[in-house]
Amino acid sequence: MATYYFAYGADLDPEDLGLRCSMRRRQHVRFAKSTPAYLKGYKLTANIPSHYRQGGIFNITPDPEGTVHGAVYELHAGDTISAAMMKEGEGASYLLAVETVHAAKGKTFQALVLRADAAGKTLMPSQSYLDVVLKAAKKHKLPAEWIATLQSLKT
Repeated sequence: MATYYFAYGADLDPEDLGLRCSMRRRQHVRFAKSTPAYLKGYKLTANIPSHYRQGGIFNITPDPEGTVHGAVYELHAGDTISAAMMKEGEGASYLLAVETVHAAKGKTFQALVLRADAAGKTLMPSQSYLDVVLKAAKKHKLPAEWIATLQSLKT
């Protein structure tokens, strides 16, 4: 049975994720393939401080009316991921939970989703962090409305 991971922030860019893994001497995550997808019942917020990113980084928080766009990655057979491998930022407790993620043509996945228990105030992402996320969102061909939402964020 395949293992899936839903990415919505800088994890949308496997190269950026690999660089972060190398810098922190973590095991690298290898993705077999990806597909654009979305997660209902959450909203995107930048409420995790990151010294490396020089601003807030993205997290998801429950919102019954919300939807977060991203990509579902399939891991190579036998590979696993952990919150410790995927986390970024400081001062937040992370967890990986299994959520139902929706892709094109009605296909759904049970995917691991990383989120942090970060009750802090909303922060502004740095322009360089937002650029990483925007570039990856465009590469994954996420909806134009989602890209416009990202572009409208203050840095």
